[in-house]
Amino acid sequence: MKKKIAFNKLFNLFIIVGVLLIIAGCVLVRGDGEAEPEIALGIGFIVFGAVFVGAPSAFMSCIYVFDEQGVSICYIFLPKERYLWKNIHQIEATDDSTGSSRSAIFDLLFSRTFQISGNVEGKLRFYMNGTIRRSIRTKLLLERYWDGEITGYLFDEIKEKIRERKAKKQGRAIEADEVASQERESRKSAKSWIEPFLADAKQLDLQIDTRFIYVTRDSKEFNSRPKKPYTYIAVAKISACGEENKDKFTEVSADLLFVRLGKKAFIGTVNKTAQEELTFYLEDTLNEIKKNGIDVHCDK
Repeated sequence: MKKKIAFNKLFNLFIIVGVLLIIAGCVLVRGDGEAEPEIALGIGFIVFGAVFVGAPSAFMSCIYVFDEQGVSICYIFLPKERYLWKNIHQIEATDDSTGSSRSAIFDLLFSRTFQISGNVEGKLRFYMNGTIRRSIRTKLLLERYWDGEITGYLFDEIKEKIRERKAKKQGRAIEADEVASQERESRKSAKSWIEPFLADAKQLDLQIDTRFIYVTRDSKEFNSRPKKPYTYIAVAKISACGEENKDKFTEVSADLLFVRLGKKAFIGTVNKTAQEELTFYLEDTLNEIKKNGIDVHCDK
């Protein structure tokens, strides 16, 4: 399996600066030995240089490895982050600058990143956040291997309208057979997760009704599949039985499927934590209703 490598330029900057500081410190320390300020300055340079080399080596990603199956974010000492293309539902161009103290040139060169949203392979560790430092090479490799549209750039809305108009003009339909099958499976699964709670709700004189909706990235809700990226969501409505109590209800939801537009078809990524999220919210809500009554959660 042929692999392509891109470097984290911010990691490289820290290492280069650290090495230069250590070299400068060694030169000062190895002087005539009589000028104490120079020796102290040299030791300071060495200490700062060691920090510049050691901290990034311990915690910062150093290279990104791309192949046909996915991308790996690699560290020197820590286990790598691995994302398969099929399990990535969004890649967004972002800016991780934290304030105005840094120069605009530094922000332009080093603060821009690509943020991966998807399921990491193996155990999710505290440092794994799916961040890839932006460069011409990482951009080209992401566009080459990932069958999706990178978002977050300026004029995204204009580009999306142009694509929709072009597709409509060409009469090109977006294939949805695979994602429709994933939606059916996710509906079936969600109903099975909710079923054990029906009896508990009935004991509290409540009922649970389930519906499934499509929500686009601009937070618009649809009952049928839109022609743009969306999240397929299960919504469980917990309401008091009886016509007189129809306005007393609360809703919990969980994302089941993240769907993006590929070059020819919709591509769905299953949310691996959907069952855990939905069952947790249902159990927590029913317990609170049992304790305080449904009026606590009443939405009108």
